[in-house]
Amino acid sequence: METLFGALKSRGFNLEDTHLTDPKRLAKLMGLLALAFAWSYRTGELLHDGPSPVRQKKRCRAPSSPSSATDSTSFATPS
Repeated sequence: METLFGALKSRGFNLEDTHLTDPKRLAKLMGLLALAFAWSYRTGELLHDGPSPVRQKKRCRAPSSPSSATDSTSFATPS
């Protein structure tokens, strides 16, 4: 709440500069400013965090050929 009131007063929207005194008009303005604050806050969070990268799955494949260690021991011919 303090963040909202700070943004409405001196850190952005400058609500006190409107000099409104009619309660109905002030209520409409407060509702509009609350929506604007929520939208700008959420937009700022999304821009700060940035888009998350797409994770790639690790693929588990069976080797297509035997390793070199097994080639030399299992297929060696006696001399």
